[in-house]
Parts: sequence; C-alpha cells; structure tokens
Amino acid sequence: MTRFASIMAAATSIGIVAVLLFGPVLWLVFVDQPVGAMGEVYENADFTMTDRLLGAGVALVGAVIRAYGLLGLRTTFLEARDGRPLSVASIHGLRRFARVEAIMVLVGALQAGLYGAIATAANDAVQNELAIRFGSAEAGALFIALLLTFAAQVMAEGQKAVQENAAFV
Repeated sequence: MTRFASIMAAATSIGIVAVLLFGPVLWLVFVDQPVGAMGEVYENADFTMTDRLLGAGVALVGAVIRAYGLLGLRTTFLEARDGRPLSVASIHGLRRFARVEAIMVLVGALQAGLYGAIATAANDAVQNELAIRFGSAEAGALFIALLLTFAAQVMAEGQKAVQENAAFV
C-alpha cells in the first residue's frame, strides 16, 4: 500500500500543478473551442485580451478551489505512505477533498455559464447569454462527492476504533 500511496501522492502533486495551469493557459492562448450554449465555435480573433483575462480569471478561481481539495487528498496519500492511513490528518484530508468536490459541482456549473457569457459578449452576431445548467454529469459528480464524504466518515469511525483499542491495551 505504501508504494501505491507514494505514486498517488506524486500524481496528485502533478494534478495540482496541471489544474492551476491548464484552464488559464487555455483561455489565454488556445481559446479555439466550442464554448457557446448552442455549440458555437469561436476563433481566437473573436476574443479581446480583456475577454481572455476574464476567462482565465474564472478558470483560475475554480482551479484554486480544486487545488485546495487536491492538497487534502495528497495529505491522505502521504499519511498512507507513511503507514498512518487512519490518522487524523489523513481523514481531514479526505474530508476536505470530498467537500471541495461537492462545492466544485456548483462552481463548475457557474463557470460554464460565465464562459458562455464571455464568449457571447465577444461575438456581435450572438446575443449575450448566461446559461447555467445542472445535468446528469453534474449529478454524477455530486453523487461521487457524497460517496467520498461517506468514505471519509467510515475512515473516521475506523480511527476511533483504533484509538479505543490502543487505550484498552
């Protein structure tokens, strides 16, 4: 388990950096993507630097929130690597990750709406729109976040049992 936990801690560290860089860089450099509610494709020339900075800012806010949760998950992996999978720090890390993932369902829906608003404001042929949706992908992500919250609670109960056994002996 310690080898796998080490690999996952390293992968989580890489993921934190990727999350923080990917969204803002995408908006600043590679805006060529369908971002409209109706699937319109916008070209780089459609976006002013202000539009790009707004999009990058929206992406960065979500990335910072997600990175905070991933740091908690990294703590969980590092604790498991060091032979303390049920430590207080490990459980707090998993709980933080689960809570952040639940929050990111709402943040992600809001971000998508703001991306669409930025894109439609940049294109004179399309009316300004703000479309916020909550579909099956968001419902699935929320379900996974709730499962993680439950798993963290099970770990907390396991930690209580370990402490009770240690006090008994």
